[in-house]
Amino acid sequence: RAASTRSRAGKEEVEINGVVYEEFRDLLYVIYPGVSKFTDSNVIHILGLADRFQMKGVMDQVESYIIDTPGIKRKLHIADRFRLTKLRDHCLNSFASAQSMIQEFKSPQCADFSDELKLAIYDRIMKF
Repeated sequence: RAASTRSRAGKEEVEINGVVYEEFRDLLYVIYPGVSKFTDSNVIHILGLADRFQMKGVMDQVESYIIDTPGIKRKLHIADRFRLTKLRDHCLNSFASAQSMIQEFKSPQCADFSDELKLAIYDRIMKF
């Protein structure tokens, strides 16, 4: 539900409930050419807002940025949470052997992966 009011300049202001101003500003910076700057600290809230407002182009940009960052488990958690199949597949295809995948995914951090991601991991292991 959005509420609108008049600002001092006479322009209408629209309140977007459940959105932090600084996080929304980061999202706006992404859609204006030449202004976007992704960081490890802003990609999650930008993805959350892009998902909420159905901004596939922004989600694709962030996904491409995340692919080039370190941390397979972190990237897989993000891919799982936001249904980023390109990122998921990139991570799963980066393993050289089934054994290396099994070792990586034995940790308790991976227990909360979705059933869909667990199936994708299993499928990838079976292809070796």
